[in-house]
Amino acid sequence: MRQFIGPAVPRRWRALRLSARLAPFWLLSFALAANFAAATEPPSAKPDKPASIRLQEVAGRWSEPLSERGAKAIVFVFVSIECPISNSYAPKLRRLSEAFASKGVVLRLVYPNPDESKVKVKKHLKEYELRFTAYLDPRHELTRAADVRVTPEAAVYVPGKGWVYHGRIDNRYIELGKARPAATQEDLQEALAAVLAGTPVKVSSTRAIGCSIPVLP
Repeated sequence: MRQFIGPAVPRRWRALRLSARLAPFWLLSFALAANFAAATEPPSAKPDKPASIRLQEVAGRWSEPLSERGAKAIVFVFVSIECPISNSYAPKLRRLSEAFASKGVVLRLVYPNPDESKVKVKKHLKEYELRFTAYLDPRHELTRAADVRVTPEAAVYVPGKGWVYHGRIDNRYIELGKARPAATQEDLQEALAAVLAGTPVKVSSTRAIGCSIPVLP
């Protein structure tokens, strides 16, 4: 014969009590599931709007380097005053500008070393006959955005698409102190040809040889 201690509890009440005890666990499970769904949700296909960058030109005025009205591509070449490899590319930069200017490509110089003053840069531009718009980037705003680390290094920005190439201008330099008589691979020119043809850049990043850009404290 069974014995019960206390009054009999109807089955419906027992079910309600059990549901009340399990409610916190159900809420926790629901929250974890929602967080997991949010974490695994694919990112939006809409491209992020590039952050606005304003730099001072060597000429004195402030402007936005990534905003070139009517440009199909903007080539930024990061250079320095005392880097011999950087200086050796001055004639080639002039030739590149002459070859692509009529096709909607603009070439700009960027001086990322904080110790290179406006006065020194003006003298450098004149000495090497670099008649380009040049920017001072002492806080490395454009340098970081373009993901460059040495001078000379080129970065190609396409309005509406973003950065499509960064790296060496060509493969003339094999390593520091060792160079070919002439380049056998024209990386920057090939990237620009792809942009103008409306096709993807096959090699979007290469290793540039040159003088390291100092890391800011």
